[in-house]
Amino acid sequence: WIMTTALLIYTATEYLMRKKMQEQKLTIPSPDHKVQLEKPSLMRLYQYIGNSGIVLQCNRSSGKVSVLGLPTEVKLVLVAMGDEWCRYYLKSYYQDKAF
Repeated sequence: WIMTTALLIYTATEYLMRKKMQEQKLTIPSPDHKVQLEKPSLMRLYQYIGNSGIVLQCNRSSGKVSVLGLPTEVKLVLVAMGDEWCRYYLKSYYQDKAF
């Protein structure tokens, strides 16, 4: 039943992502960057984010935190999905954390 629950959550999340992307007319590039995908799988979005070279830069002396390298397509999808999806990509989340 655990695997069934996990697949249900994955499928529901993928459905929600595709629905939001369709409503906002958003796309992400295919792996070869030749076409734009209007209905990517959740795994494709995960791969795209993972291969984007996103960097969390923390300066201990000044306390400044920066999130660098986030592609515009990913930003738009995260905003469309809501605040919970954006949390880890905002520098404000890391401001008060000890590194």
